[in-house]
Amino acid sequence: TEAVQKAVHQVLFDVLTEVTSALISSPALKNKLDDAISLVGRALFTRFLIDRQIINRKTFPNLYAKNQPESCFDNAELATATCEWLDDKFNGELLPLSSDNLSSYFRALAKSDRGVFRHLANILHRAPGGQTSFEIYWNTINFAHVPIGLLSQVYEHYAHELFSKGAEQESIYYTPRFIAELMVNEAFAGIQTVPVDRARILDPAAGAGIFLVPCFRRLVAERWKATNSRPDT
Repeated sequence: TEAVQKAVHQVLFDVLTEVTSALISSPALKNKLDDAISLVGRALFTRFLIDRQIINRKTFPNLYAKNQPESCFDNAELATATCEWLDDKFNGELLPLSSDNLSSYFRALAKSDRGVFRHLANILHRAPGGQTSFEIYWNTINFAHVPIGLLSQVYEHYAHELFSKGAEQESIYYTPRFIAELMVNEAFAGIQTVPVDRARILDPAAGAGIFLVPCFRRLVAERWKATNSRPDT
């Protein structure tokens, strides 16, 4: 139901926000928002791949040789191996970090603050702060069904928090999900000249895609409704 979706979304947003906040507060990543977001994104994407069984014993045998897949970011060595695997399989500068030498980069993080890996591990298999009830709920979520737009929300939220003084000049404003969805629904309600499922979207200030993601989801839903056939990839 919509209520359940909103509740799950809020839990995920809160956890990712807490992890991101912890990372940018760490001496190892202080004033490095882009790196913090990339690390959170890599950990989240890795959990996606684990839940979708794209990361498995056949595709990533080195990980499974001595560890469980949830251990991907437990320390510098595992984080290096995981990120090298991600960069090899998903090229195109996926969530880039400030250094191309991943081994040196993660060793430097570990030397400065080993807590970075504990925070990233929370995304894979533990709840922030060791809250048992939260941990149980967190581990019941199948990340294969979590919308990727969630990471965009976390990014916009922190961009606004960190750079709010220049928001007016730089147009950096965090848009809560429910406001974006309300505006998208209002825009679709005003379509009269073309079938709704054939509408085209123009977002002149796309930012992190907060509006584009619900637009895409709405178009898929409208196409499904119009054709009575579930759209494929």
